[in-house]
Amino acid sequence: IMDTRLNNINKRALEELENRSSKNMDNNSSMEQFIPLLKELFKDNISIDIPNLSVAKITNNGKSFDGFKLKALVKAEKNFDWKSLDNNPLAVTNLINAKINIEASNELVTIISSDPRAMVMMMIMQPIDKNGKKYYDIEFSKGSLKINGKPFM
Repeated sequence: IMDTRLNNINKRALEELENRSSKNMDNNSSMEQFIPLLKELFKDNISIDIPNLSVAKITNNGKSFDGFKLKALVKAEKNFDWKSLDNNPLAVTNLINAKINIEASNELVTIISSDPRAMVMMMIMQPIDKNGKKYYDIEFSKGSLKINGKPFM
């Protein structure tokens, strides 16, 4: 199941941003070129809402098990200080606020964590065990990331 809503998307600004980004990938393009488009894109309280992205059952090597559920809400910070980018380009991380909730079956987490590329991340981002499932509550706000209420790194 997938339920997604994109709210207040400025299509013209998004398309122009995509065009400029693809054209300038090989050039030394500066953030200054993109700021006017980002301002236009984010001025109308853009948001992405995923109230339900889920897979009820997964079959792997003939074995069937429960899948996952994901909910997410990503919003632009209404009071973002665009001038902060003049001194610190990484201040752009303060532009986005996100809340993501993931529930996954133990079997799925075991399969994912068996991949060495995912293993380290899974060790760092410890889930909460509840009702035989693994839960992640992820919050990104004002450039800070929290996993299950704990600051990440």
